[in-house]
Amino acid sequence: MKAIKNFDQNTFLAEFWQQQPLVVRKGIENTEQLLTPEELAGLACESHVESRLVTHFDNKWELTHGPLSEQTFLNLPNSDWTVLVQSVDLFIQEVAALLDYFRFLPNWRIDDVMVSFASKGGTVSAHYDFYDVFLIQGKGSRKWQTGEFCSPDTALKPDLPMNILADFHPTKEWVLHPGDMLYIPPKLAHYGIALEDCMTYSVGFRAPSKAEIVDFFATSVMSQVGGDTRYEDTQSTLRADHHEVNQETLESVRQAIIDLANNNNILLSVMAEIATKSKYSERDCDDVRDWKTRLKSGCVIVRSPLSRFSYYSGPSPALFADGSSYTVTLELAEFICKFDCIDSTNMDSVLAMEGAENLISELMDVKCLLVDAPNTALHTATPEQLI
Repeated sequence: MKAIKNFDQNTFLAEFWQQQPLVVRKGIENTEQLLTPEELAGLACESHVESRLVTHFDNKWELTHGPLSEQTFLNLPNSDWTVLVQSVDLFIQEVAALLDYFRFLPNWRIDDVMVSFASKGGTVSAHYDFYDVFLIQGKGSRKWQTGEFCSPDTALKPDLPMNILADFHPTKEWVLHPGDMLYIPPKLAHYGIALEDCMTYSVGFRAPSKAEIVDFFATSVMSQVGGDTRYEDTQSTLRADHHEVNQETLESVRQAIIDLANNNNILLSVMAEIATKSKYSERDCDDVRDWKTRLKSGCVIVRSPLSRFSYYSGPSPALFADGSSYTVTLELAEFICKFDCIDSTNMDSVLAMEGAENLISELMDVKCLLVDAPNTALHTATPEQLI
């Protein structure tokens, strides 16, 4: 794990995390060399990469979703526009390395690294997010302001293609230079504007809504319990009114829901979705039945950079991968999350772990694990090659 300079993890967690903003000066080195504007524009032109272009010309906001065209960039003026590209960490190894600074937080909470390039005056205006974000300054400089905490009822400007606060009253202000970092807690109003051409790396964190959790829960219940487990009515007294639904009935329904929530297998399935569901779930799958032979011929097995992995260490350990849960030993779950590569030199020791061969085959079937030539830089592959 890399260490952020001028930053104490314990103090941050106790006094700032999800509470108040924090600026760290020169916390991360070499941020100007991670990515060029041209490389970011190239990603924004890819059909499998999520990107947006925000312009503010003649007091009019416009939002264009990617893929963008080369001609679009050629037609842009020298100021007042921003291009934003999601999940750049999946495709650029140097950007992915930024995540190593944040391993003091649960890995499953990290979502992605969004990278933006803003020309002078470029901004997405005042807004708030429902998740934590660390804003790391690359090249150039950007002014940031923060205001009050917002709620779903906070007023937005009407008839715009993006969410912009109707009223923003800044209470703090900073100018970030290369290597500086600003932490923004959830729902805090903030506004950033480029003082010159600049790039910002936004490390965002997963924060599933309660509605999403209930949706995952319902899906898991239907797949594991089905429709044959029914409500049971235990009343033993006459009702005064046959139209009435009384508190006893309500408690029976409540208990049915609690019983399902207490089912650990259902919760593991829910947690697998929350922690590891990938944005890139639809992928072409190769025939990898001969993976052991390919390892002996010099190939290696690696985790797909498009996949997400976590594990549960409690009773009946489980591996979570791309939204699915696999019941395995704790040793194997930890190994899959942490290994560098599997090759001919360690294949025998890996396969000696209980359930390893079947699990590796299953993960390769769904392209969570990949077979490739040694030393292949998967993070520099095009999205089309990975998806």
